[in-house]
Amino acid sequence: MSGHASRSEQAQMLRWIKPDCFIPVHGTLHHLKAHAELAQSLGVNDTCVVENGAVVSITAEKRLSEIDEVKTGRVFVGAGRLELDARTRRRRVELGRKGVVVLSAPIGERGECQGPVQVSSLGVPRLDSDERLKAALASQIKKCWPTRSGRQHLEENLRGLLRRLVQESVSVRPQVQVHLLDISSPSI
Repeated sequence: MSGHASRSEQAQMLRWIKPDCFIPVHGTLHHLKAHAELAQSLGVNDTCVVENGAVVSITAEKRLSEIDEVKTGRVFVGAGRLELDARTRRRRVELGRKGVVVLSAPIGERGECQGPVQVSSLGVPRLDSDERLKAALASQIKKCWPTRSGRQHLEENLRGLLRRLVQESVSVRPQVQVHLLDISSPSI
């Protein structure tokens, strides 16, 4: 037993219901066409075989017509029920594989480090649970702070430096975010 109605059972259902129009559902295109032909052979006036995503209109005269199409298939949804585009899905997969490391530091007017450097991580094997290693990385970053790069290249240089240090320490090349807090200008 398959759980699907046989042809004779489909015919009996059509005889009982006596529809004016009919859209077969569930099955391959071959099965849908055969079901529509069965309905026509039993006197159903109008049949319409459609594929997933088809929008069908039924008129007052009980006539069927395919009028539009909507996107079907898998839809990836994130927080807030927002659809995730392909780029966001790729980034999430990447973050899931490699994790993310974040560098936070206060900087002065010319990009010089003006206080403690902090390194945090999410999803990075052997780094997430090792506070001493994160402190050591922060210390190395502060010692190797770029001085000649100019402010506009500072984030890029720090990102590359931290990525290299993490890769040398735990053999993972994570996504790296750099957050610099400018303390030279008054904050609001």
